[in-house]
Amino acid sequence: KLSKDTRDHYSITKLNMMQDMVHMIFKEESVANELILALQNVDSTILKTLTETEWEYLIEYMKERKHRGQWKKVYPNIRNVKLHSAFLEQQKRNPARLALHDVLMHLEEATLNMAKT
Repeated sequence: KLSKDTRDHYSITKLNMMQDMVHMIFKEESVANELILALQNVDSTILKTLTETEWEYLIEYMKERKHRGQWKKVYPNIRNVKLHSAFLEQQKRNPARLALHDVLMHLEEATLNMAKT
């Protein structure tokens, strides 16, 4: 519930959070097509390793990436790629998870390169 004074910090924060969530959930765009285009340069053997769950995660990632609002991203984060990669390399039990990490880092790097241009 918003307070009577809609200009207070609590009301502004809550309203921004609600707007961000609505954009993440109801934005009508073809995320799957964007994902396919973004993955054109990824090795097909990596993509074949991904399970249905990882593909679902990638689609959700693409949706949230476009409409994150004020939310801060912890993972994937290209600035911490060495740390994340080292952690996942220790857990060689799950090749699909390692493949997902590689794909996410590819997408993050592509986003960073687009922002520079």
